[in-house]
Amino acid sequence: MSVADSILFIPPKTLSGAAQSLAAAREIRRVHRKAKILCLSTPFLAPLFEASPYFNRVDPDGDPQNWKEAGVVIRRLRAMTFQAVYDFRGSSMTGRLQSGLKPRPSFWSGPPAVAEGEAIHAMDRIERQLIEAGVLNSPIGLLPDLSWLSTVGRNTRTLEPAYFGLNDHYAVLLPCTSAREKSPTFKPEEWAALAAALLEQGLRPVVLGSVSDRAVANAVRAAAPQAKEYLGRTNLLQLAALSRKSRLVVTALAPVAHLTAAAAADQITVFAAGDPDPATGAPRGEGSVIALTPSASRVSIGDVMQSARALGAFRRQGQRVGA
Repeated sequence: MSVADSILFIPPKTLSGAAQSLAAAREIRRVHRKAKILCLSTPFLAPLFEASPYFNRVDPDGDPQNWKEAGVVIRRLRAMTFQAVYDFRGSSMTGRLQSGLKPRPSFWSGPPAVAEGEAIHAMDRIERQLIEAGVLNSPIGLLPDLSWLSTVGRNTRTLEPAYFGLNDHYAVLLPCTSAREKSPTFKPEEWAALAAALLEQGLRPVVLGSVSDRAVANAVRAAAPQAKEYLGRTNLLQLAALSRKSRLVVTALAPVAHLTAAAAADQITVFAAGDPDPATGAPRGEGSVIALTPSASRVSIGDVMQSARALGAFRRQGQRVGA
């Protein structure tokens, strides 16, 4: 397509989809260097898009809950003149937007059709959409990218590990209890055993997540007193930045795992029985990402430690972690 002056970017409203769609935003900005790009986001995800360098403005009220609210969004957007829309959400709401904004814009890129029975990773689907839209000429192995976090971090110490009192090597643990309520990856005592094993290898365990992970954090602190936890005390940018600068991230398969992988963390993602095939559901990123899937038995702490060694997480084995 020709270069547009004004563009509407509609990301998914899930955390995993938002993190993945930033790669598309980067490629769209590359093609439309001088365009004014508006991101139609949600209140929860808006700070992530606002911090990125790809948008001129972020509208956080992009998740109407009913047709009346959708009408308000349509009227607001009709007052603007978009030459192109890149819709990576592909919902009934965005379909309503497309109808409500006609006859403009003349170019609307939506999620590509997937053949019946075809299994495709979300990143491959995004790449396919960009090719169909003419943003990419051919497949490039598109990966999520939050490399701009380093630039943002230069302007605020709140994204630095030292801001959280982390001055030595550490490993991030993400139990994702609320997301894994029906099929937890590890029990609290197993997370605790993992924390103790990591501590023995010179990595301070740091439990991140929400207050629903309190049982895990308590067990970890009992087994590894030098561990730290910041449950409910990190925003999306801080969580991503802490993961990016960690020696290792160990996470259950959950939406946040896609954010940390996008932050280029060296990461072990633990799958449980019934989870999607890693070929289509595993997080991807610029770092080294290992997906541990159960075979005859559940993934064990030994499996995690072996994978951590393969990632080089223990380059300084036996280093003492302070109090």
